[in-house]
Amino acid sequence: MPNLEDAIKGSINLINEEKTTNLFSKYSKTYLFTTECIKEYLNRERFNKTKALTVLSSGDHVFNLICKDVYDIDTFDINELTYYLFYLKRAIILKLPLPAFKYITYNLGKDLEKDLKLLEILKDELPKDVYEYYRYIFTYCQKYQPDGLKKLIWGLAIYIGNDSIYLENIKEYIKLRQKLKKAHITFTFSDVLELPNKLTNLYDIILLSNISDYLYLKIPNFNLEHFKDYIKTFSQFLKEDGLLINYFIDNTNPNDFDITSLGKGIRNIKIDSYSEETYYLVRKPNVK
Repeated sequence: MPNLEDAIKGSINLINEEKTTNLFSKYSKTYLFTTECIKEYLNRERFNKTKALTVLSSGDHVFNLICKDVYDIDTFDINELTYYLFYLKRAIILKLPLPAFKYITYNLGKDLEKDLKLLEILKDELPKDVYEYYRYIFTYCQKYQPDGLKKLIWGLAIYIGNDSIYLENIKEYIKLRQKLKKAHITFTFSDVLELPNKLTNLYDIILLSNISDYLYLKIPNFNLEHFKDYIKTFSQFLKEDGLLINYFIDNTNPNDFDITSLGKGIRNIKIDSYSEETYYLVRKPNVK
């Protein structure tokens, strides 16, 4: 688990920065909601549901996997602040109805006195360290930085719910609430390139999100061959008939490569009449 004292110090440093300088680090801004169409590819693809590995990020990958009846989930992220946000969202889902969830997540940080009262309502569903983290951060922002939460969380006052199963309607939201406490979730905080050295399990499904969009920050001249090596490394942790999904949102790599050359693994999701998004799929053969 993250060290509470260090997480608070890291968060205060972020709050007091004039501008965000490090997008991906031990303590960096977290995403409030996913920015990829998780529900589309989880509903489209067939996969076994015993065990999953996923990025933690906003927590939405975990929540969507639980919606699909996956209950044994190992998570990873370089950013330890994702742990606190995940449990905050989880507690809201467990305690409050969907309209309240939408209102709270949209307005988080606007009235810190209300946020502190909310924390007391959620207290019995929060791990002690998560409660203490937010009590300190909300109080600090209230005293010194009224807009401080905007430095910690991407997407405040921008509700993004169209990409998740549990936010489609009240029925799906209640289903998730009923399933949440069945889930066994582990947390590993690591750079994605170092993560394979820490993995000891095999998985039915691995969700890598769009981390590969930013690997050029870690690997000089990141190219198609580097990408293939990255996928191959994680594919070795698939069970037979296991599924790996790598999402492409915006390939910001200055050494851009043609992902269509990856062949039959490419899948497209139509977003609207003007745009579509792409993911890359690998399925390990089912040896009989």
